[in-house]
Amino acid sequence: MKRNFNTLMKCIGVVAGCATIFACTEINELEERVDSLDNRITALETQLPALNQSIDAINKIIQDGSVITSLEYIVPEDENQEPYYEFTLSNDAQTYRLVNGSVGNIPTIGINENGNWTLTTEDGITTEILVNGEPASAKAIVPEFEIDSEGYWTISTNDGESFTRVLDSEGQPVRATGTEGSDIFDNVEYVEAEGVLRITMAGSDTPIEVRVISAEEFSCIIMYNGAEVDYDTPIEFGLGNVMNFNVSMTGVVTSIISKPEGWSAVLGDPANGTAVLTVTAPATMTPVTRISASTENDITIHAINEEGLSIFAKMQVKLLPGEKPSISVSAVDAYSYTSVSFNLTDAQDMTSYKYLLYNADSPAPTEASFANATEVTSENPVTPLELTKTSDGTTVLYNESYTLYVMPVNTTTEGYVINGDIEQATASTLTADTYSDLYNAGVPITIGGKTYSRELYGEATIIEADTEITALEDNQGVYFINPDATLTYNYQSAVYKLILIGNDPDQKSTVVSKFAIRSNPSSNTDGELLMYNIDFDATELGTYSIVQYNDMSSTVRVIDSKIQLGTYPFIAITTDGRYYNDIELEGNVIRLTGNANFINLGSNTAEQPNISFVDNIFYAADGAVSNYRLFAGNSATINDLTLQNNTFVNVYTTGGMFNYGTLEQVVISNNLIYMQNQAANMYIFRPSSSSQQGVSYEGTYPGNPETGICDDNIVYDAAQGTFNKQWFYGGMNRVVLDPESEMTVITETAFSELDIPNERFVTSSTYSSYGAQQ
Repeated sequence: MKRNFNTLMKCIGVVAGCATIFACTEINELEERVDSLDNRITALETQLPALNQSIDAINKIIQDGSVITSLEYIVPEDENQEPYYEFTLSNDAQTYRLVNGSVGNIPTIGINENGNWTLTTEDGITTEILVNGEPASAKAIVPEFEIDSEGYWTISTNDGESFTRVLDSEGQPVRATGTEGSDIFDNVEYVEAEGVLRITMAGSDTPIEVRVISAEEFSCIIMYNGAEVDYDTPIEFGLGNVMNFNVSMTGVVTSIISKPEGWSAVLGDPANGTAVLTVTAPATMTPVTRISASTENDITIHAINEEGLSIFAKMQVKLLPGEKPSISVSAVDAYSYTSVSFNLTDAQDMTSYKYLLYNADSPAPTEASFANATEVTSENPVTPLELTKTSDGTTVLYNESYTLYVMPVNTTTEGYVINGDIEQATASTLTADTYSDLYNAGVPITIGGKTYSRELYGEATIIEADTEITALEDNQGVYFINPDATLTYNYQSAVYKLILIGNDPDQKSTVVSKFAIRSNPSSNTDGELLMYNIDFDATELGTYSIVQYNDMSSTVRVIDSKIQLGTYPFIAITTDGRYYNDIELEGNVIRLTGNANFINLGSNTAEQPNISFVDNIFYAADGAVSNYRLFAGNSATINDLTLQNNTFVNVYTTGGMFNYGTLEQVVISNNLIYMQNQAANMYIFRPSSSSQQGVSYEGTYPGNPETGICDDNIVYDAAQGTFNKQWFYGGMNRVVLDPESEMTVITETAFSELDIPNERFVTSSTYSSYGAQQ
C-alpha cells in the first residue's frame, strides 16, 4: 500500500517539474499531506491485527459451550499499546486477545438482538452485514477488516478470500483516515466474584458474558518430560515409535481422541487424576506432496465435564525421515551369582543403542526413560553384554531375575534421531541355596553393611551335623551351620575372630554355648565376633556369653538372630581399661528370663566408642523382667549410643536401663515400650554419681549427653498414666538435644497381634512406625 502512495508522490513531482505550474511551497505542502496520509494509513495497518483478533475472539466466545479456561490481563511495556485480556477458550484450546482501543474511524462492529453482525458507520447508521444477501450470523461468520490501496476500509466475510469496501448509509466507501478513532468495545472486565468475563461492544447495551472456570474445576493437560506440552514444538517420532504421555485431568467425565491419519492415540483410564496417553507413529513413511495443515499433525483430546462443557488439549507430532532401527536381545541365563549377561544381535539401521537394566519386578520403562540411559555408539553391539549393577546403581544379587531393555537409535539422517522399538529380555543370576555356596564361590556376602568373603576371612567350615567346637586353628574360624545341625561352642581359649552364620537364608541355625566366647585380638588384627541368622542358646551357661579378654579393640555384631539368655549377662568386660570398639545388635529377638545386665562393665572406666541397638525385640519369657539393665557401667563412658526402633515387652526398670558415668551423644527414636503390670515411676538413662542427681546446673547435668536427638518414642502404661515415664532421670531438662521430647504415654495397646509364647509382636497400623521393623 505504501508503494502506491510513493508512486503517487513521484508522479506529482514529475508533473511539477515539466509544467512548472506549482510554486515550490505548494509542492512542499502537497508532499506533507501525502506523507501524513501515508503515516496515518501505516499506523492503522499496525492496529489491524488487534482488531481482527478481537473480532475472531468474539466469534469463538459466543459459541455454545464455550468457556474460558485461563485468563490474564496484560499491560504492555510500550505505553503506546493498549492493555488487553489474553485468554484460552475451551472449545478449541487456542489463545485469543481482546484489545480495547481506538482504531482510526473504523465502522463500529456489533451483534444485534438476532445474533447477527452489524456495522455502524461514521454517520451513525447501523446495518446488518450481509453475505449472499443474508444477514451474517456472529456464530458462523468472522468478519475481517483491511485497508485497500486507496485508503478505504474493506471487509471480508469468507476467511479473507475476497474483500469489498465498507459503505456508509449513502452507499459511499468509508475512508480509513478520519480524525476520530473508534473503540471496538465500550467495556471489557473480569468480574471475579461472578466468575465471568463481561464484554460490552461499542454501541451495545447488552453485554456478552462468558464463564471463566479454574483448572481446579475442569482441566485436561498433556505432560511431556514433567511439564505441560508445548504445542508450538512438535514432538518427534521415528517410524513406529511408541511414546507415553501423562495427562492430568480434573472434572473430566468422558473424552474423545482425534489424531492424524496413520497414527494411533489411546487414552487409558485415569487414576488419581492422571491418565496415560499412548501414541504410536506410523510404521512407514507416507509420501506427501504439500505441507500439511497444522491440524493434520495434531493429536487432540476433547474432554467433556458433567455439565457438557468442553475443553481441548493438543499436541503436535512429527514423523522423522529415515529408516527405523532394530535389534534382537536374548538372555544368557544363570550366568553368575553377581551378574547377568545378554546377547545383542541382528542390528539393522542402527548407529547406537541405549540400555536400561531393572529388577524383573520393576515396571517397564517408557521411551522417555531412556533420556539418561547408558548409550553404546556402535553399529555392531557389544555382545555378550555382562552387567553387575542395575541402572539405578543397585548391585546385582544371586537368586534374582533382571530385565534388560534396549532401544536402538538411528542418526544417519542429519539432524534427526529415530528410536527403534524397545526390545527386552530377562536373565537370572545363579541360584544360591546357602550362604556357603556364595562364600566358597568367592562372592562377598554383605551383612549389616559389612562385607564377608573368603578372600578376607579365609576358608570356612560347613557344619552339616551336630558338632562341638573344642579347638580353633589359629584361634579363629568361619562356620556356616546348616539348620538341621547344632553347633555347640565349648572352646576354652581366647578367640581372634569367630564368624557364625546360619547357612539357610530362610531359617536360623542353632548354636549352644557351654563356654564364654573370649574375644582376644592380637597385635596384628582386631578381634571380631559375628553372629548372623543364629539361634544362640545360653540358657544353661553359668557365666557370660561374651567377654573381652584383651586390652586391644574388638567388635561384637549380632544381626538377624535370636538370643536366649539365662541369669548371666550377654556381654561382659571384667578388667578395667578394656573395651569393645563396636557393639552392634540389629534385627534380633532377645528372650530374657532374669534380671541380669545385658552389657556388664562393673567398675570399668574405659570409653566404649559405639553401642548400637536397632530393630530388636526384647521380651520377658515369663511374666516380667522388672529391673533390667541394657548397660551397667557406672564408671564407663559411652561415646555414641543409638537406641532406635526397638520393642520392649514387659522388660523395664525403675532404676535406669542404662547406668553410666558419662554418655556423650545419643540417637533415641521410634522405640516402643510395653508394660502390662508395672505400676511405678520409670526412667531409662541415669548417670551414676549421686552428686549429679537432683542438683540444679546451668545447661546440662554432668554425665548426660549434650548432642543428639531424643524424639518420637511411646510407652504403653497399663496404669493409665498414673506414674511418670521418663527417658532421663529427673526429666528432659537434664539434657540439651535437638529435637528432644519425653516418651509419649499411650493407654491403648500398640499391637494388632501379641503372642509372647510364639514370639509374635505385630504392631497396629496406627503404631507401625514404632518398635522393631522385622
